[in-house]
Amino acid sequence: MDSFDARRSLTSQEAVLCRGEYYETEVPDTLDLADRARLALNGLGGTLDPDHHCTMFFNVYYACRPPYMRHHAADATCDPKFAESFPMMRAMCGDDAWAELEAAFRSELVSRLDPDDGLYYNLAHPDRPWRVTYNPAFHKLTSGEDLCNV
Repeated sequence: MDSFDARRSLTSQEAVLCRGEYYETEVPDTLDLADRARLALNGLGGTLDPDHHCTMFFNVYYACRPPYMRHHAADATCDPKFAESFPMMRAMCGDDAWAELEAAFRSELVSRLDPDDGLYYNLAHPDRPWRVTYNPAFHKLTSGEDLCNV
């Protein structure tokens, strides 16, 4: 499979769905880990922003009226943490919720990898002015320079 086919397969919803056998059974009345994973999957998918390159909302404020979410400079750095959690939660619960958004998110993350040096970058986009706000040394990067997040 050439690299173009590999990239195309990452954007497919089927690429993130769990395959296997599903069945119902009776279990002891204890904490249902599959149910907890389903809730976690909803939390992951519900805090991705498809309008801003599928970047996660780093700040979520529940204890105010109305609750709201806000982006932060560490969004792109922490996006891979979300990405690794999606398949684990999906494997635990077998749910296909947010699969289309997860596929788009995965494709976005791969697009941040530089083919020349193999590093992951926080890309400069005009619609992400917050990307350099958490480190005073980064404020000089107003020319649209991409930042490498190791």
